[in-house]
Amino acid sequence: MNLNFEEYLDECHSEGKRQWCYAELVEDHIGRARQAFDLGENAADFIEWLGEKYDLTPADAWGKW
Repeated sequence: MNLNFEEYLDECHSEGKRQWCYAELVEDHIGRARQAFDLGENAADFIEWLGEKYDLTPADAWGKW
C-alpha cells in the first residue's frame, strides 16, 4: 500500500493516540516523520520508536496504577 505523506501522518496520529495517548506526538517531530516516510518506515514502528526515545508512558500502562 502506497501512502502519501498526509496519509502517513494520519496513521502516525492514530498510532500516537493508540500507543501513547498522544496523537500530536508526530507534530512535535515533523522533520523526523518526513524522514521516516521517505525511508519507507512503517508508521506504527516509527511512533513506537519515537515514544520510546522520549521515554513516554505507554497507553496501556495508564490503567495499571
